[in-house]
Amino acid sequence: MNLFELFASPKKAIMEGIDHPEDLIISQGSKGAERVLKDLASLEKDPSTVSIKWDGFPAVVFGRDKAGNVVFMDKHMYDKVVKGTMDFMSIKDYDASREANRTNLWDKESVLRPALEKIIPNVRDQYWMGDLMWTGTPEVEEGYFSFKPNTVKYLVKIDDTPGRGNTLSDQIARSIGGIAVHTFIPGLGQADQPLVGLKGLADDSGVTFLVGEMKDKPQVKVDPKVFAVAQATLAEHGQAVDKFYSDLTAMKGKSVVTAMGPFITRMLEEDDISNNIVPRFLEFLRERLNDTASAKMLGANQDGWLYQEDGGGPGLLGVWSIWASIVDLKNSIKQQIDTFQQGSEIIAITDGLNAHEGYVFGAGKDKLKLIDRLGFSRANFAKHRVPEEEIAEKSKMPLAVFCFGRMNPPTMGHGLVMNKTIEDGGQNSFIFLSNSVGKDDPLDPTTKSAFIQQIYPNTKGHIVTDFVQSPIYAANWLYQKGFRNMAFVAGSDRLGKEKGSIEKILTSWNSGPIRSTDPAGARDHVVMKYVSAGARDPESEGVSGFSGTKARKAAEDGDEAKFQQYTGIGNNIVVNGKTLYQSVREGLGIKDQPAQQQAPVQQPVQKAQPTQVTKKVPGQAPMKNNQTMPMESTLRDKEDLQAKRRALQDIQMDPHTHKDPELSKELIRRRHALEREAKNRGLAESIIYDLDATILEASKKKKGSCVKVKTEGLDLNQIQESYDNYLAKKNGKKI
Repeated sequence: MNLFELFASPKKAIMEGIDHPEDLIISQGSKGAERVLKDLASLEKDPSTVSIKWDGFPAVVFGRDKAGNVVFMDKHMYDKVVKGTMDFMSIKDYDASREANRTNLWDKESVLRPALEKIIPNVRDQYWMGDLMWTGTPEVEEGYFSFKPNTVKYLVKIDDTPGRGNTLSDQIARSIGGIAVHTFIPGLGQADQPLVGLKGLADDSGVTFLVGEMKDKPQVKVDPKVFAVAQATLAEHGQAVDKFYSDLTAMKGKSVVTAMGPFITRMLEEDDISNNIVPRFLEFLRERLNDTASAKMLGANQDGWLYQEDGGGPGLLGVWSIWASIVDLKNSIKQQIDTFQQGSEIIAITDGLNAHEGYVFGAGKDKLKLIDRLGFSRANFAKHRVPEEEIAEKSKMPLAVFCFGRMNPPTMGHGLVMNKTIEDGGQNSFIFLSNSVGKDDPLDPTTKSAFIQQIYPNTKGHIVTDFVQSPIYAANWLYQKGFRNMAFVAGSDRLGKEKGSIEKILTSWNSGPIRSTDPAGARDHVVMKYVSAGARDPESEGVSGFSGTKARKAAEDGDEAKFQQYTGIGNNIVVNGKTLYQSVREGLGIKDQPAQQQAPVQQPVQKAQPTQVTKKVPGQAPMKNNQTMPMESTLRDKEDLQAKRRALQDIQMDPHTHKDPELSKELIRRRHALEREAKNRGLAESIIYDLDATILEASKKKKGSCVKVKTEGLDLNQIQESYDNYLAKKNGKKI
């Protein structure tokens, strides 16, 4: 079972991340672990692909654009250019456009850019990527050049005549900065290539380029005992692991998998990645899963699926057992390479030990990185560790609960997220809407906000109207308002550490290295919690798969019924004279044919055909068969309300709906609001009965019997209870 295939969403970013070997058991199951063992064993025969992973900051991209102009920017900016959301510009101009202040980085840019103008060859649309290591001349420490761009400290022995020879220390003495360059990009947005040599960059011409290539390839001896343990662990648990992932897929249990990455971070923070992993993970899940998922997976008394021997217990044990055995094997290999590197020109000090951050091996998308996560993280956390007392104190501060989304158009899933935000945050609830407008964002921010406030009246006063471009902007906005205790609410597909995770983005925003170099200045640590508003499965045809993407596609295809099913919105809600469906189509550039104007009717309006059923509206006389129907406008209102109610009933009939209490509550709220609106128009009774009659007639044809549901004279709660009882019977119980 390949979980990347199951859970991954389309990704436009140009740079692919490099995996830790042990994490492939999480992302790719037993097949991933088999590949890892094979690749690690191959290093004994062929270590030629091993290169140094430098710990620089920030990641930068430089080169020349299609016009031959020099480019120098951080990786985040480059990715935005690739996506078409911004043009090439200087770091300072980019920061000015978003009112950010990175004075320290501007100073480094002003030093490096003129030098790169001379160093980069006269090419077009070619780029190099690396990590910034230092600018100016590094500090001198006991006869060594010393620079510490991030967590690892680097030392280079100074020659007796610095700057006069051709050694590395001579180049550093003559340079105005250093970049560890590792990647070549042959064209904007094209796949990156491992750098061999410097690809035309002028060496020793003002900027010192460090490369990952090792002059002398390390000699690796795979420890047979450690390797045998990893093999045996995989053989013992591999089948259970694959069944575990398969069962989770069927159970829509993505939230269990997405929690594994954040849990690894938690173990690193606790400085323990080997003891009682499974019990600690189960306790960690209790903090993250919503009530429905927690009841199913964990149970009230440790009797949920993950605890059961014939459920997820064996597979969960297998995942973490295999993960730990690969960690041991990887670390034993890294230690050998560290020992081999101790005689090199550059000494790396990590957590007090003579060791690099790590190494990379393999080629292309199959690259893997060898990092002692515990040792490196220990040094990183020590540098930016937040005292427990500070965390406890900030946890007592006012809590800001927020969500962020494109919501273009808003769907029922978005409604769950917003309602959960308001439920948990009360007066300190903040709903941030993306300001993007374009092909995939047909509603402008003002129109979108107006629709949301009509559909969800409880959001009024909670939607942030300031320009907010991304979740990071939202977090910064709250930070500037004085909040140091925050909770982010999202669907399960936006949490965890998978690609596309907003939790991953916000965790990085709140991390020590980012906080200390924030564009708007150094920031305090924020207590950040993550709350799931419910399970999401983009591939599902049921409610858990409803999305703005599917709603836009339905609007583009002219399928109004499908659109209303996805959004739960009928034609009764109008903004600027248009329904949500019409507004989305207009934003997509689709011009509907205007309704044909009919000639004025000269004679009195004729009466419609008599109704076919007799209905009693509480407090009014029964409608007789010879009574007339409403006029055309009233009929249209009635049809709109009926269409919306049918859409809600389709969702209610979905087999997954009853498994999600939050969604059921939302359906009840929507239906009550609809009935109130119908009643205000004098159509409440007829709407209820017409639709119940339709359902009952379908049931009668299907079962060959007549089903009666008494709704006459009941209030809304009683109607809901009566209808729910009917649905329960209709879905399998004897009637």
